[in-house]
Amino acid sequence: MIPLLFEKDYAAHFDHVVSIGCSATAQRIRLVIRGWSGDQIKARLEAQMPMEEKMKRSDAVIWNEGDLLCLDDQWRLLLDQWGCLQG
Repeated sequence: MIPLLFEKDYAAHFDHVVSIGCSATAQRIRLVIRGWSGDQIKARLEAQMPMEEKMKRSDAVIWNEGDLLCLDDQWRLLLDQWGCLQG
């Protein structure tokens, strides 16, 4: 994971870029659970490119609204598509 990958123009250094996305509601809930204040959340979101734009710029998107098994399944499908899994 590279914070501000697109904002700092680092994406060109990689063969593939995968974004991990979730809804704005899920993102806020997760930050609140981590103890972030409303002002901290607002500052974080303002410093980052909107998720929709990151998704457009990525080669693939993994949607992280489910459980770990769902996340693992998405990774495996993607890596299989790219020919990265053996056996």
